[in-house]
Amino acid sequence: MKGFLNRFMVAIKGFIIGSSMAVPGVSGGTMAIVLGIYDRLLNAINGIRKDFKNNAWFLVRFGGGAAIGLVLFYELIGRLLEIFPIPVSALFFGAVIGGIPTLMSKIKPEKASAKFVVSTVLWGLLGVAIVLGVAHILDILKWLGVIGADVVSLVETTGTVTLPNIALWVVTGLVVSIALVLPGISTSHMLIILGITSILSLPLPALAIIGISLIVGIFAITKPLEWAMNRFTAPTYSVIIGFVIGSLGDIFAEYIIPGFGALSAWWHWCLTILVAAILFIGGLFGLLKLSRFSND
Repeated sequence: MKGFLNRFMVAIKGFIIGSSMAVPGVSGGTMAIVLGIYDRLLNAINGIRKDFKNNAWFLVRFGGGAAIGLVLFYELIGRLLEIFPIPVSALFFGAVIGGIPTLMSKIKPEKASAKFVVSTVLWGLLGVAIVLGVAHILDILKWLGVIGADVVSLVETTGTVTLPNIALWVVTGLVVSIALVLPGISTSHMLIILGITSILSLPLPALAIIGISLIVGIFAITKPLEWAMNRFTAPTYSVIIGFVIGSLGDIFAEYIIPGFGALSAWWHWCLTILVAAILFIGGLFGLLKLSRFSND
């Protein structure tokens, strides 16, 4: 019975992580660390050839739950963000912050010297800079002259199979795989940056090529990531915390500021702030509670 519950919990955690991936600014990787399943995921992917049966079955259970959560909540959360941008964003803003203590607990210095603190902060700032750079990749590429000023998407969504389109689809799959694997990088926000508003809207050739390159990218990045997390634990997790902190700016800029700009009546402001505060606290303490399952 206990074995069944443990196997079922893997699918439940996958469902929770998949649901979180539907939220722009929220990282499924961070949620996996909070729920204590991230290391097992890396081990299962990297050890797939050593113990194919057990690792593959684990990945199927986790992936099935994640896929269900993502499909069920992707469109719903997008719709809720359109109707109630500030309260819904406040909920996930709190959830993101609630995951930071678990990440910080991974950094265990033998001696918290001034040098260690400065190094940790600098690595964290690097993570913030990377996330902000990714969030404004279109603007950066336009500024560098790599793409035209009229380009609004990095992905060509027509079904025409041409060499440039294939190259774009391959790069898209690789980029999304990085977002899936790296904690602190929001998969849904990355899809928005790439110009993919709905996964199901992609033509079949694009979907197939992106899917293949996505799988290849996941297997390519997990080994060096696991090595970095074991060999350079403090710097790696400091960068990841920077990713998480940087993602907060996306939530704030994309939904909270524009949401307040749309309000007019004073009572609407008061009610919105009250509901947002309640949901923020709910998201914050909800993630802190979820971290209790990190050793399950």
